[in-house]
Amino acid sequence: MHINIHINMEENLELGFDQQSTPDLDKYDAIIIGAGLGGLGAATQLTKEGKNILLLEKHNAPGGFATSFVRGRFEFESALHELSGFGTPENPSGLYSYFTELGLIPDKIQFHYAPELYACVFQDGQKYVLPYDPDEYGQYLILHFPHEKENILKFIKVIKNIYEGMSGPIKPLRILFKHMWLIRALGMSTPQFLRKFFTDVRLMNVIQQFWAYLSKSPEDSSAVLFIGALMSYLTKKAAFPDKRSHNMSQLLCEYVLENGGEIRLNSLVNKIITQNERAIGVELINGQRYFGKSIISNVNPVCTVSKMLPKGTFKDSYIKRITAPPLGSSIFTVYLGLNKSPETLGIDLYEVFINLSDDINEAALHTNLDQTKIMVATCYNLIDPDISPPGTTMLALAVLHPGEIWQSVPPTKYFDMKEKVANDLIDVCEDILYPNIRESIEVVEIASPLTYYRYSKHLNGTIYGTNTNVLDNPVLKLKQRTPLKGLYFCGSWIGEGGGYDPSFNSGRKAAKYVLRQFNEDGGK
Repeated sequence: MHINIHINMEENLELGFDQQSTPDLDKYDAIIIGAGLGGLGAATQLTKEGKNILLLEKHNAPGGFATSFVRGRFEFESALHELSGFGTPENPSGLYSYFTELGLIPDKIQFHYAPELYACVFQDGQKYVLPYDPDEYGQYLILHFPHEKENILKFIKVIKNIYEGMSGPIKPLRILFKHMWLIRALGMSTPQFLRKFFTDVRLMNVIQQFWAYLSKSPEDSSAVLFIGALMSYLTKKAAFPDKRSHNMSQLLCEYVLENGGEIRLNSLVNKIITQNERAIGVELINGQRYFGKSIISNVNPVCTVSKMLPKGTFKDSYIKRITAPPLGSSIFTVYLGLNKSPETLGIDLYEVFINLSDDINEAALHTNLDQTKIMVATCYNLIDPDISPPGTTMLALAVLHPGEIWQSVPPTKYFDMKEKVANDLIDVCEDILYPNIRESIEVVEIASPLTYYRYSKHLNGTIYGTNTNVLDNPVLKLKQRTPLKGLYFCGSWIGEGGGYDPSFNSGRKAAKYVLRQFNEDGGK
């Protein structure tokens, strides 16, 4: 699909900022910096409310991580494995309902659903394929761990109760009397919570495989966030957009344009302009300026405050709130285009977590590039059969890596190290899961944390912004509204944290703050 988005090239080079010495501050209701998912969430929400917006994006395509790239005859999904808890027509999530309101579902985009909740395999060859639905999930666990039957039943009952408490109105008395376990779990890590029910280490490892979507390690992950994610998957399923997430990004842009919004690509914002303690506009790297009533930055907050705003804009205490939290993990990915079908290769599962140790916390924290201890293999053909040419397979092998360990690799050894780690992942996949895939490789592309940094400019190439743990949970994370009037943040660094759905929702929440500010200012 191709949509008519303004490519800002020669025009930008011709205009100097001095040609707009008298700014039209009412030109735009909001200027949004960055067309990642946070920016797209803000843009769609504001145009849906009839506001006049300008969306500026430094790349030649929208979406941020929600994009794709072509190598040979394969178009690879860049980042998305699955949208968590996306929902169905009968049981929609908030994102599903919003896409329906925008008119994207069901006419413009369809979604494919992961055939199973997830699968995991261990070094001893034991494989587990977990089903959807909390009760079926519990019965599967009982089948494989019958000695923990009573504990599993109690566990399922408790996580249902916690999820109900998280999903309902936040009323202290209601939570105190009906959802006490929610209060108890707030201060626990995921392993601490699981040890309240189980003693079997393998069982606990099977349950907490989703830790990689939440934090740097299982011991670092918040029990409440884990339960919320698990129950969301169990009750609303996981989905993948037809024609990859790039198609989803394009359709969101199309909605913005059809509803009066303006989008300019190849437009790198260099500065945020302030006046009288208020954000009033932006300046591109070539000097061109745009002005508006509010600014929403989908750029990471560290970069926004340190490079885009005048020094002294914020107090030191607020800057520390931005810079103090540790960064989340980045990822190393091997994208494989195979010249045989999944059936021929014996690939029968969509997403498989591969564990080479029963101490998955130690494996997660393992930062030695010489050995891979834990990874995930995703075969996109098993969720979208038409995602690659007939008779071929698209397989992605990924492992979380701290971005800083790649910064220590000398430039002269960087490409050799990339190939070595990629070969390690392929070896592990062949040894544990799918033998003989190497001989069927037609196309290979490798992305390290430095690759993701170069594309996104996220510090250390982090894919989730700041790390989310027991102490730094969404309640305590940086919020959309800033102390500078007219300036708002959105994206994976804000509020609920990283991932497609949270990033998109952070943009919608930023837009709602903008709308609230309009009301407070009397519509001005």
